[in-house]
Amino acid sequence: MIVPAGVLVAAILVIAGGYVIFNDSSGGSGGLNSGSGSGSGDYVEPSESYAQDFMPEINVKSDELTRNAPVPFTVGDKYRYQTTMQSTYSQYSPDDYEEVGEVIVNPQTGKPERVTTTRPREGAVEVNETHTETMETGFSVDKIERFEGRDCYVISSKIKREISGEEKADMRKYMSDAEVERQIEEMEEMMEQQKTLFYYDRDTGKTMQVKMNMGGANMTFTEGMAEFFADTGIGGLMGGGSMFAGWMLALDKDFTWKQEIEIMEKLGSGSTTGGTATITYKVIDVEKANGRDCFKVEVEGTFKEDVNNKNNYDTTGDKLEMLVWVDVDKRISVKQQIKSGNFMSTETNLVEGI
Repeated sequence: MIVPAGVLVAAILVIAGGYVIFNDSSGGSGGLNSGSGSGSGDYVEPSESYAQDFMPEINVKSDELTRNAPVPFTVGDKYRYQTTMQSTYSQYSPDDYEEVGEVIVNPQTGKPERVTTTRPREGAVEVNETHTETMETGFSVDKIERFEGRDCYVISSKIKREISGEEKADMRKYMSDAEVERQIEEMEEMMEQQKTLFYYDRDTGKTMQVKMNMGGANMTFTEGMAEFFADTGIGGLMGGGSMFAGWMLALDKDFTWKQEIEIMEKLGSGSTTGGTATITYKVIDVEKANGRDCFKVEVEGTFKEDVNNKNNYDTTGDKLEMLVWVDVDKRISVKQQIKSGNFMSTETNLVEGI
């Protein structure tokens, strides 16, 4: 699958409705400040042959961190988050479309052919519609397991999403009742099969391994790729991402931190495309969120395409703006807010677990 660099990073920065958090990736022996990012030593083991086709080469570079808090987990802990995403888009009403016959020249035969196309009627006006989706993500600290010579907390996550009446009504504009019910059933079955396991070093909080069951394609990430994948899952949690990142253990009122994520993708033509995403983190306040004293962290990300790329994609819109509230004592996410232009906003709140 070929993904333009700008689109790729937009997907990374705002995955499944908007979330990103990057953790310290300087690990080596399992410490918070050791190692080098994801390079040739990283391991991705997809169970399906196609699963690696879309995986770019990713190298994460970050400033050094000094941990000032312990890893906050205990076996048996459970956490539940609720995410609300509002998206606004413009579209024509289904009744505003019409079928129009026209004659075109077939480029292969050079002969004229009559074809039928569907297009908006003359004078039709697009209407802005806003839709709201909600999702719950549950986390469970299941056990401590040995991995790569380190004791790790194994935390499982599952997502649960109910299709709202608003969404069903929108689907019925284009489908029959039977088709709507069948699609909802398929979505629920797929979501039930999805599960993610995060392996966090018990002493340092470093992400050691991530295992994903995506309902048909199982993938395992280790080394820097594990950290990168887990770290991109904090805000929004719309895709079953993580609620914790190693940099949270280094927060104080003067905290600032920067990461650079180098992304390179090989295209089918043999050429490459890519660039660098720069993510900065800054504590801008200490305030209450959901009844807890929290560090309020401003996260900003931008993407710059490699000047040697020949594809010249417009990356001006690839920008991340997010706020994350991290519990001062527990060092886990309590609340996140993300806004993507005027078209999408996402808020996630911890509703159970502290």
